[in-house]
Amino acid sequence: MPPRDLIPQSGLNPQFRPGYHAIDDVPIGSIVGFSVALVAFAALSAGVMYTHYMGAFFLLSQVVAVLILRRARKGFLFEFLLASAGAFILFLPWMPVFLTHVRDVSSAGFWIPKPTREGVAAALYELVGQAFFLAPRHHAIVCVPFYVAAAIPLVRKPQREDAAMALAFLTPIAGEIATSLLSTTSVFYTRTFLYVLIPLFVMATVGVFRLPERLHAAGCAALAGLLASNLIFTRAVPEKEAWRDVAEILRRGVGQDDLVIAAPGYTAVNLEYYASRAGETAWLARLRRIDHGTLEHPAVPMERVIRELDGPPAVWLVTRHGNDRGWPAVLEPSFEFRCGWKQRGAEVRLYRRR
Repeated sequence: MPPRDLIPQSGLNPQFRPGYHAIDDVPIGSIVGFSVALVAFAALSAGVMYTHYMGAFFLLSQVVAVLILRRARKGFLFEFLLASAGAFILFLPWMPVFLTHVRDVSSAGFWIPKPTREGVAAALYELVGQAFFLAPRHHAIVCVPFYVAAAIPLVRKPQREDAAMALAFLTPIAGEIATSLLSTTSVFYTRTFLYVLIPLFVMATVGVFRLPERLHAAGCAALAGLLASNLIFTRAVPEKEAWRDVAEILRRGVGQDDLVIAAPGYTAVNLEYYASRAGETAWLARLRRIDHGTLEHPAVPMERVIRELDGPPAVWLVTRHGNDRGWPAVLEPSFEFRCGWKQRGAEVRLYRRR
C-alpha cells in the first residue's frame, strides 16, 4: 500500500522494541514523490489483476488492512483510495475480457474441488511445510509453531498494526474459501495465495521478539530450522516422474471389471496422455480421479468411489510420492494387497478382492 505504515522495526537497532513503526520517506508536501508513489501503486495493483485474477484477494486484503489503519496518519486513507481508483481505471480496458472469463468458468465448472476442513488444514500446512516430507499425522510438528508465533502479537502487547497484519494473512484465505462455497466455481488452492507468507513470517518474527529476550535467539533458530527441514525432500536435479511406465502397467494389467483410483486425481492427466499415445484408452473409462479433476474429466468424491468398491474384483491404486490419501486403509477390509511398483515418485498398487 502506498503509505509506509507496516514496516517492521529492524532487530539490529540496540533500542529495538518489538512492533512496527511508520516511515515517511516521501514527505506529503513533495508533490513529485507523492505522485510517483500513487502511480506506482496503481500500476502494480492493476498489474496484479492483469497477470492473475486470483490477485483480487490480495488487493482485498490491503483494503481490509487500510480500514484498520485509516487513522494511522493524516491522508492515509485518501492516498489509498486515490491510488485504488487509478488501478481500477488502468484495468478498465481488460474488464470485458475479465467478465467473459468469469462467466465462462462459472458456467463450465473448474478443476479445483470444493474446500473441506481437511483440505484447508493441508493448505495451511503446505504454506510452511513440504507436502511429501512428513505423514499427515505429523504435519502439526512443522506448522503449529509458526502459527503460534504469529498469534503471539495478538495476545501479547497487541497493537493496531498487529490486527492489520493478521487480517492481511487471513483475508485472502477466507475470501477464497467463501467464494468456493458460495459459488459454483471453487478457487481455493494453496499456490494462489502464497503471498500470505509475507504477513505470516512478519507476524511470527514479531511474535518471537515479543517474548522475553532470552528466548529470541532460540525462537528464531527453531522457526528457521523447521523451514530448513523442507530441504530434505528438495532435489538439486529435476527428476522426471515415471508415469509412462505406470500407464503401461495399467494398460497391460487392468481387467475388464477392475477399478483404477488416481489419488490425487491430477495424476490421471499423465495416465491419459501416455494411454492416448499408446492408442489404448478403453481402460480409462474405469479410472476415477479423486479430489482433483479437469474440465473434461471432473473429480469424483471419495464417498462415491467407496460405494463402487462392492463390484470390482480388483482395484489399482495410483499415487504420487507415497501420499496414498488413506486409501490402503479403505481397501484392506475387502481387498488384499498383491503387488506394487514405484519409480521416481510414481506408484501403482494392485489389490484383489479377498
